[in-house]
Amino acid sequence: MAHIKVTRRSMRPEEYVDLRFGWLKNHIYDEKYEIDTLEIRDARQISENEYEYYSPDYRPLKKGDMYFTPDGTAFIKADVKVPENMRKKELWLFLKTAAEIVVKVNGVWVGGVDPNRERILLSPYIKSDELHFEMQGYNRSKPDDERNPESLAVGGCRQIFEGAYLATVNHTVQDLVYDLEVLLDIAN
Repeated sequence: MAHIKVTRRSMRPEEYVDLRFGWLKNHIYDEKYEIDTLEIRDARQISENEYEYYSPDYRPLKKGDMYFTPDGTAFIKADVKVPENMRKKELWLFLKTAAEIVVKVNGVWVGGVDPNRERILLSPYIKSDELHFEMQGYNRSKPDDERNPESLAVGGCRQIFEGAYLATVNHTVQDLVYDLEVLLDIAN
């Protein structure tokens, strides 16, 4: 049997808290449904509400694709049908990004996502099971907030798209995570 040299040590309390805190955050969402009909069109803003588009048409945007250009604007759209198992539940849009993206659903501006906010409540704006998303995002050449370690992995002017999802939230876990964040802020 081969022997592997192992260094044994105890975790510092901060390491243990970070490990468990990360695990808890992974369980905030009960259900996630990937929106796989996203299309994107890249542009450069040349004046107020005027854009120079890099291509005449939208192209598909899939998980793992690179998106955004330095100091660029992206227009993203999708049509999606709410899955049967998520109907009549509190529904959220979940999208991790290092950019600033404003979101319109069925013609109504509903909010935005950025490095500090990864989800938007959709339920008040849903009138049917058919959703039409229109998003406009702007990404600087450098991440907006380098203090947030979770956004550093998706920072910079080009990003790897991690997907967009319809999601339901486990409020018990979410409340626990919030309480832990408050306690950690107090401790620091």
